[in-house]
Amino acid sequence: MADAQLPPERLPTAPKPPQYPHPGGGPQPGRLTRWLNGLLGRWIKPWRGDAVSRRRFLLRIGAAAIVVIVPVSAILTALALTSRANTTDRLTAAGDVLVGATLVLGFAAALVTLLAFMTTAGAPNLRVQLACEYSKPNNPIFQADRPDNGAVRAGQSKQLSGRIVIWNDSYYPAREPRVIVRLNAMAFTSGTGARFPDGWAVLDVISTIGITAIEWEGGPGYLIHPGSVRRLPGFYLGNLRWKEEWGDPGFIIEILLDNLRQVVYLPAGFEVNGKLLGLEEKDRGTVAPWMRPPPEKRKRRRGVFVYTELPDHEQEKQASSGADG
Repeated sequence: MADAQLPPERLPTAPKPPQYPHPGGGPQPGRLTRWLNGLLGRWIKPWRGDAVSRRRFLLRIGAAAIVVIVPVSAILTALALTSRANTTDRLTAAGDVLVGATLVLGFAAALVTLLAFMTTAGAPNLRVQLACEYSKPNNPIFQADRPDNGAVRAGQSKQLSGRIVIWNDSYYPAREPRVIVRLNAMAFTSGTGARFPDGWAVLDVISTIGITAIEWEGGPGYLIHPGSVRRLPGFYLGNLRWKEEWGDPGFIIEILLDNLRQVVYLPAGFEVNGKLLGLEEKDRGTVAPWMRPPPEKRKRRRGVFVYTELPDHEQEKQASSGADG
């Protein structure tokens, strides 16, 4: 699948939940590391289109190092041995040439090893899609009714069947992914107990409301190959409901790898008797069918960020602590 086949992308314009630093975030790479990665990445970019091209590129570098270093060292050694100096000086010069050639070959081997590591151990670029029945990809709209208690409840039908699709739009594989789906200002109930079919499990539950987060883990050996699409097992959002005072409805999809943490937010809407709630009409169907990862911020605090909805007093506490810092 190519980018040219996709419609123009547009980020969601609906209000998003606030962002707060996650306490478990690790340190970010330094400026020197990012500069070196960018410099070497731009240099080897034309040769890392696929695995075959990468192997050919590394083979050419190794062969070029041998072809250049070995003849040059042989010529310099012959010149040193045939010079007019005494025997001791000639042997010393020849030894210096061989030692220098060995060092250069070692440097070339280290460079090839570094390039091989960079072309195989990079972080993948993942695009996410939430597909719900009767809704456009990444644009979930649920037909619902409004009971007397004020909660908007989606109708029990196939529209509550969802599936996460991940497209690895990069040259690097995504190994052993873990996917978390959080419901922002929404909750649902499951008739199958604490676990779902096909590996989905309940992550967060509010006893008075319902399930607010589920997770799925690929496990050892699970791989999303470069340039491929993986469709995760489906899930069912039974008895999905939302109240206006809870906040803006939406889905927070988090992907965790050993070298990547990616979070995207997708707004949702409920249609009651032809009226769209939780989402403005002009924003209906405007989210891109394949969500790119959020752009990296140049100036940001150390750690990773998650979307979360806190009570008003907790938000005021966060704001006051940030101002004091």
